[in-house]
Amino acid sequence: MVWIGGSEPLLHPEIGGLARRIVDAGRHVFVTTDGALLRRRIHEFRPVSRLFLSVQFHGSEELHDPRTGRDGSFHDALDGIRTAKLSGFLVCAQITVYPGTEIAELRKLREILMARDVDGFVVCAAYDSQSIERGRSENVAIEGKLREAQAQIPGRGWRWFSRLLQESPLAERLAVPAANGEPDRPGPSEAQTCEESVEAS
Repeated sequence: MVWIGGSEPLLHPEIGGLARRIVDAGRHVFVTTDGALLRRRIHEFRPVSRLFLSVQFHGSEELHDPRTGRDGSFHDALDGIRTAKLSGFLVCAQITVYPGTEIAELRKLREILMARDVDGFVVCAAYDSQSIERGRSENVAIEGKLREAQAQIPGRGWRWFSRLLQESPLAERLAVPAANGEPDRPGPSEAQTCEESVEAS
């Protein structure tokens, strides 16, 4: 499985061709996005069973927009899901959990996303840079929130997949760096491969 993440992959002109070549090589591919560019770039991808478009959420609308630093970004993400689903793509919702995240907020967000007919969920954690260096096990608060959030994921396969990602070397690539509870400016896009080939559906 290949996960293409980092700073908005859809900003890269060759991302559609890259995803197609990896899929053609027999890999499952997840392309992360905030959803804002999906309407403009969706035609560059092929809706096949090994490709998931993973749309990122940092909480409910009241928290998502301030955390991304852009008004309207929550609605852009929902619109990205709508665009992808109407075009026949599989869509994964990638939810970021923060130390202050409330479980009730996650339930509300899950209901909103399920009403948009997403195909699956992945839950990752926002760590500050120091806690990443010390190791995830020291960040007890966020680990507890993460376990609670993963337990809410509909479908045993997606719960297993989310835990697999969190326990793999890919986890720190999935994690959203946070300073004072807010994400830092993201770095360059990158593709990361999990050694195990998984079928998340």
